[in-house]
Amino acid sequence: MKPTAKVKRLINFKISVTWIGGMYTCYQMLFFNSESARYYATEVHGIEPKIKVEPCAD
Repeated sequence: MKPTAKVKRLINFKISVTWIGGMYTCYQMLFFNSESARYYATEVHGIEPKIKVEPCAD
């Protein structure tokens, strides 16, 4: 028997970043789950801005 590999589906997440002072950016990327999307956004932007992560409607 061949081993079967489970393929996780990537989900399109909208990442909204708001800095103190009103600077704002928003973009979409593919991730496995919201935790990985939030981790990526925190690594890129740091912990200072408010980061909102939500899945996009298909």
